[in-house]
Amino acid sequence: MAAGYSQGQAKLIMTFLVAIVAIVVIGLPVYLVTTADEGFIGKPDVESTARSSSTTLAVEQSGEAIADADTTLVTSFNHVEYFTQAEQMTILIQPQGYTFETIDEFYWYPVSSEFGPSVFDQGSSAGFARTPEGAALAAIHLYYRTLPTLPSWQSIAESHLVGPGVRARIDNGIELQSSVNDVKEVFALKEAPVGWDILDYSESADSATVAVYGDDINSKSPFVRTLRVVWQDEDWRLVVPADNEFELSRSFGEPNDVSFVGSFR
Repeated sequence: MAAGYSQGQAKLIMTFLVAIVAIVVIGLPVYLVTTADEGFIGKPDVESTARSSSTTLAVEQSGEAIADADTTLVTSFNHVEYFTQAEQMTILIQPQGYTFETIDEFYWYPVSSEFGPSVFDQGSSAGFARTPEGAALAAIHLYYRTLPTLPSWQSIAESHLVGPGVRARIDNGIELQSSVNDVKEVFALKEAPVGWDILDYSESADSATVAVYGDDINSKSPFVRTLRVVWQDEDWRLVVPADNEFELSRSFGEPNDVSFVGSFR
């Protein structure tokens, strides 16, 4: 028994010390796990999260990103996105049933199980529904799939483009090939559609005109690009104007027909 303490006092002190040790032993790991989780969601360490396995990420309607265990971090202008470093990455867009997927690590392509494309891989975007939504999706896919971001771009251009400017678009793509890797490195995964409006749709005439809203990756300013598609050989084809000059205007409005504002961005 310690000098100056009765046997009862010594037992009380010992019980108190044991209780403190138990609290530290049990509580500290719980605290560390909790704060580590909060730190990952709120302000993740980029290097520690550069892992890969899963390919899907949920994005709430508010635009807040919720990362799963195997993610890395990129910024899309003023918005933080989490994605997995797999060949094909997906972001679920909950409000309208679309998903954003990428296979070229440059552009996020909207995809719909109802409207297409039914084929979306390294070699092609094809199999779009003969509907206004299918026409809009085809216009977006075929415009960006015929930029030289993947080796298949030229074969897609030759099979999925029509109109007087096809040759000019292919020639322009060949010229861009030497510098496209530098562009991808700087602007990787920052380009995605904000939405679209159907300006004209005629099933009898087998054509559609679509206004595609986006953000310019150089100036970060909004734009609207007008694209026209025609139904040919059981799928939509993008019509390339003469000299590959698509109508482009600056706009600060939001799309009315389909909008991803607040979902992806």
